[in-house]
Amino acid sequence: HVGERAHPLHVDAHLTIPDVDGGREHVYFSRKSAADAVLDTDMTQGSGPEIVTIRTLRTGVYRYSVHHYSGESTISASGASVDLIVDGVGIYNFTPGPGATASQDAWPVFDLTVASGRVAAVAAVGGYIAGVSYNNAASFNP
Repeated sequence: HVGERAHPLHVDAHLTIPDVDGGREHVYFSRKSAADAVLDTDMTQGSGPEIVTIRTLRTGVYRYSVHHYSGESTISASGASVDLIVDGVGIYNFTPGPGATASQDAWPVFDLTVASGRVAAVAAVGGYIAGVSYNNAASFNP
């Protein structure tokens, strides 16, 4: 879930996924599905939520990020939040810290590590990457 409350900006969900050949796949608004993951809900008017569902887990590290695509303010000031729901494990909530500067910032939110078909770890990443193009998948990789 990615949503904004107080400041008009457009943020997008990005998920990079380990592929079977050792590379990465990228799910976002221009490619709504890959590797058994799908961007179910893509809100373009602000206020969220954006929802990504992973149907089958692959071994490796998934990275979930939020990209400030356009609009005023910053991710830091947006009131955005991300909820990760892991069946049988729990719910994790992430909120952005200070330091975002402008449109085109990316907030790497969390890494999800999968081993033997199960979630082995969830780790907050945090910080910001400035000046990221939405279609530069490498910027969203762990």
